[in-house]
Amino acid sequence: MRFFYMAIILLVLSLAGCQTHPLESTPLDQVVVEAYLYENQPVDQIRLSHPFSISSPQGQNSPITEAQVFLSRNGMEYQLLPYPGEPGRYHAEDPALVVSSGDLFELKILYKEKIISAQTRVPSVPRIARISNDTLSVGSSKTTDGVPLEIVIELPDGQPADLFFVNIRNIEQFPVPLPDFLFLTTGPQPIWSQPFANLNYQLNLQGLTHQGRHQVKVTSMNREYAEFYAFQTQGDQSFTPIPSNIRNGLGIFTAFSVSAPTYIFVR
Repeated sequence: MRFFYMAIILLVLSLAGCQTHPLESTPLDQVVVEAYLYENQPVDQIRLSHPFSISSPQGQNSPITEAQVFLSRNGMEYQLLPYPGEPGRYHAEDPALVVSSGDLFELKILYKEKIISAQTRVPSVPRIARISNDTLSVGSSKTTDGVPLEIVIELPDGQPADLFFVNIRNIEQFPVPLPDFLFLTTGPQPIWSQPFANLNYQLNLQGLTHQGRHQVKVTSMNREYAEFYAFQTQGDQSFTPIPSNIRNGLGIFTAFSVSAPTYIFVR
């Protein structure tokens, strides 16, 4: 499940895919950082690269493999090592480095006499306190347009989070399409909400295509991610600076916390 979240996040935010911003004027030794921490998960999603340009093969970033990377947790520093088989990706091997809600992390990168750094704090772990309906009778997909799912969120540990998003996915081994989607030849796709700030949220379920059991999770995020998300989804990016919380570099360093799942049944 963690890797499912990671794939969506990287798809939305990856600077390598930001084709409207070729960085031709950026020095070749500039560092692009894509660094994500997940509460109660291993540290292994730290990626470093050079900015891509129009002349780059297929518009791809070039991975940085020779940097020294350090991650400090509440003042205690750990060195990150290259991830086997994936150039430009770094991870922590020390089991003492854990990611917990409220922890302050500082990322430091030494590369060609440069020091690149960033900070982020792990947001509070959200809890789904209440869901408006755990069984939805949607004999036709059209009925879901006016039936939002209300989700009430709590933050038990008291550490604030800037924003949240909700993910719903069908977990049936053999999902059956709803009547209006019998023509589908592919499986159900997850539903993702827009980022929101309120602890009470209504999610439109018009994206439901299949019957059966669905898993619902809430992820809390920091402001830096929300700014990146807003940039990626705005219409014209041509003259808008790419948001970044990286000092002496480009990209993003941020953290996420994910709720325990709850479930709804669609029939």
